[in-house]
Amino acid sequence: EMDQYARDLGLDPVQFQTCLESNKHDTDIRRDEADARSIGISGTPAFVLGGSPRGEQFEGVHISGAQPYAIFVAKINKLLAAPRLPDSAKPR
Repeated sequence: EMDQYARDLGLDPVQFQTCLESNKHDTDIRRDEADARSIGISGTPAFVLGGSPRGEQFEGVHISGAQPYAIFVAKINKLLAAPRLPDSAKPR
């Protein structure tokens, strides 16, 4: 199946398979997965709206998975309607 994706994209299937089998990027991928899990993200795609880092977590509205446009609109509108702290009251 992956070799068909490579061909569909115009990639050299042998070179693509060699790259996959090399595990060249495994360390980077595992680090990215661990970083995501550390802030509460467990799947893709994942979006964080109106968020900021808070210690080991990422505070904000999470949207996980392939969600319909209406979900994004509802969550964004809710964020826009929420009261906001003045800059002087925001944690630094």
